[in-house]
Amino acid sequence: VYVAKAAIVERTGVDPALAVIRAGATGGDVRGVAASATGVAWIARAGSKGAWHIGVKVGTAAATGADDARPGVRIGQPALGDDGTVAFARRVPVAGRKARFEVVAIQPGTVERILAVSPAVSVRDGDLLPRVAIHGTTVVYRLRDGAGGRWEAIRATELVAGTTTTIARIGRRAGRMSDPTVDATRIVWSQTDSRAGRFVQSRVLRVRLAL
Repeated sequence: VYVAKAAIVERTGVDPALAVIRAGATGGDVRGVAASATGVAWIARAGSKGAWHIGVKVGTAAATGADDARPGVRIGQPALGDDGTVAFARRVPVAGRKARFEVVAIQPGTVERILAVSPAVSVRDGDLLPRVAIHGTTVVYRLRDGAGGRWEAIRATELVAGTTTTIARIGRRAGRMSDPTVDATRIVWSQTDSRAGRFVQSRVLRVRLAL
């Protein structure tokens, strides 16, 4: 699944690409696409200052979507579950030239649900929007944590149970973690460790969970 000539298309093997969402029906310029076994989700924006659009199409059902027109908001890459749940990170400006990061999920037929919120951090921080992952009904993500956002954590939120588990947590002076990935039994991420501002090592880590 990818974007071609302003449309979202899919292609299998050597077959010609077929339009899933035609040009003009995406809600703006497509900024990110995700696919699952049953559908496609996308993030689009109408110009550089227009509303953001979160779209989802599962199977042969009509596409659905939601818009966010608040000034200064930024929305990251989507993740899509097989049941049509779309999850993404969002950057929202707050007073004092600061911003917070939110992890959001929209399950089929429901309004958005904010799963986690970071502390407010300076807009000069330059943090990129985290990229979330989803498997089944579990959303996994990296998020700033602690007073002033001086830490970061990897967490897993189980949408049905409504529980959130902290998988890993590290002070940002001691290292950095990548955005995680998830499958049926494990969460995987990389971590770079430092000491006194100097690189020590990089590692790929995993945690086995019954998700």
